Amino acid sequence: MSNMSNAKIYFAAAKMAMANQPNVVNCQKEAFKNYLDDNMVELMSYTQQIDRVLLNVRHQVQSMAELDPSASWALNDYDSISWFLGIFAKGLSEYLKETVSFERIFQDSFNKHFRPYGMD
Repeated sequence: MSNMSNAKIYFAAAKMAMANQPNVVNCQKEAFKNYLDDNMVELMSYTQQIDRVLLNVRHQVQSMAELDPSASWALNDYDSISWFLGIFAKGLSEYLKETVSFERIFQDSFNKHFRPYGMD
């Protein structure tokens, strides 16, 4: 299965998971939008914005892996990445006043993250 297909599948899964935990999602998303504002992300190129999303996603996944080593949080795990990517992609889309869709940000970020792992 290609990364593009995986990106679509995991986008749908992330939306469903986020809908089941709105309080967690909103808290994380608002904190991320504050981060975006503090770092003047609106002045960055789209590629740089995606890099900021991925920087934060990777940090959160690594933090979760350290907090609970018995859990399956990993940088090469679709589920681990998709959970935080959904939150942060939605946050960036809202921050940019939805001039770039949540779906596009998610899928572009997903594909960029997994490309080095050869997961396509």
